[in-house]
Amino acid sequence: LRTSILFSNIDNPPRVVMMTSSVPREGKSTTGVLLALTSQQMGRKTIIVDCDLRLPAIPTLIEVDTSGPGLMAALDAPDTVEDLVTVEPLSGLHMLTIRRRDSGQTQNAADILSSQKFRSLVETLRARYDFVVLDTPPTLVVSDARVVAGLVDGVVFSVKWDITPRGAASEAIKQLRSIGAPIVGTVMTMVNETRAAKYAYDGYGYGYYGGQYKDYYVE
Repeated sequence: LRTSILFSNIDNPPRVVMMTSSVPREGKSTTGVLLALTSQQMGRKTIIVDCDLRLPAIPTLIEVDTSGPGLMAALDAPDTVEDLVTVEPLSGLHMLTIRRRDSGQTQNAADILSSQKFRSLVETLRARYDFVVLDTPPTLVVSDARVVAGLVDGVVFSVKWDITPRGAASEAIKQLRSIGAPIVGTVMTMVNETRAAKYAYDGYGYGYYGGQYKDYYVE
């Protein structure tokens, strides 16, 4: 996924990427965290920002302390953002999360994300990090993703394999395209490789062949 994103614009690879989906529970946040971790492990200074003020997901995926400063504090002082982040100890990944007392906001989340403060924060992150991942809510549930999409270089759209209704995915992509969102591609999540193999032309598929040759570079 990281390689595909980089090659979506080989002359000017996306540096600020937004994760979204059509509806909840499609694996977009998990995908975003793994993408950010991979980028950090490849030696790129990376930060992931939890942009879901109503139901932040990052603390449920990576055990972090959300009692200290976070996204809301960074909006007021973007120049000090590196003092406000949480650092994942094993990889060194930087995370900007929602503090416990700031989560659950339903009235003004879109207003916050469309503010000049948030825009300035994104530009500060762009200048200080090699790769920025913004994890936003599902597109069809609230307007937040459409608000943030105008600030990024690329949008990665998650679809849960064999579960997400075709109409929901189509409508969400239509809404994103209507505002000129730079969609770089779709990632299929939670794929059942055994069932998916039945759709391959030879009955095996990538999972089979990848497993057959996984030790090639080890030996």
